[in-house]
Amino acid sequence: MSSSTRSTAAPVSGSASPLQVLEATFRALSRGSRPLTLPADLVAPVMDVAPGRRRVCVDRVRAQLRGPHASALAEVVWPELIRRARRPHAQQWVVVAAAVAAPSLRRLIARRSWRGLVERADLEQEMLGAFLQALLAADPDDPRAYHGLRRAADLAAYHLIEDARQHARNTVALEAEAAARRAEEALATSAPASTSGADPASGPGAAEGLLERAVSANVVSVEEAELIAVTRIDGVLVRELTGGSPARMRAAYRRRRAAEHRLREAITAEVI
Repeated sequence: MSSSTRSTAAPVSGSASPLQVLEATFRALSRGSRPLTLPADLVAPVMDVAPGRRRVCVDRVRAQLRGPHASALAEVVWPELIRRARRPHAQQWVVVAAAVAAPSLRRLIARRSWRGLVERADLEQEMLGAFLQALLAADPDDPRAYHGLRRAADLAAYHLIEDARQHARNTVALEAEAAARRAEEALATSAPASTSGADPASGPGAAEGLLERAVSANVVSVEEAELIAVTRIDGVLVRELTGGSPARMRAAYRRRRAAEHRLREAITAEVI
């Protein structure tokens, strides 16, 4: 919003979200000494207007857009709002259009799973930005123009959330790979020779024999031994083994780390 528009707004907290700032600005524009209004004859066919009244305040129009005749009222109000918002130096009507759409934007936010991925303020800002950009390009004669504005805002929310979700997946995958490298280094440097006197570096046969004895001694399960053998001896990446699923990768790393810890303790205690 421009500085000229913000100057008319009521004071808001520094921690207010974009939609809260928008609401405060809308209140100042619609409830001040010279509130913004729409022609009564525009809305009279679809909402109650007192006889003789020539203008209707925009906050009353917005309230009626949540009433029983909302669809019919929207069909006459939105073309007018779009038309006014697209006029030169019409920042106030841009604010009004966004504020009238704000309840719908909040419902769109409530439908999406975004917590823990993005901040609500960033989500609101992204949606408002997309809505306003679409508003200034909308055709007021298009009967579905408002639906296009909502789609633009919803799509912006979707992309922001999905980008954050993909970033989280990539971060988990990188952390899992780093954990795997640390586990491999720890196993390579801490596993002592087995009691059979075999050299730990004598090849995969010795390692497989060690795993067989560990299974027989109930140190590790068959599944854990297979996981260690496939990833440590055969060199199959955990990512390939789990299909790249971050959740399955984390589970596999935890299982392998716990099994290898028991294996090292058994070797040290000469149980196997």
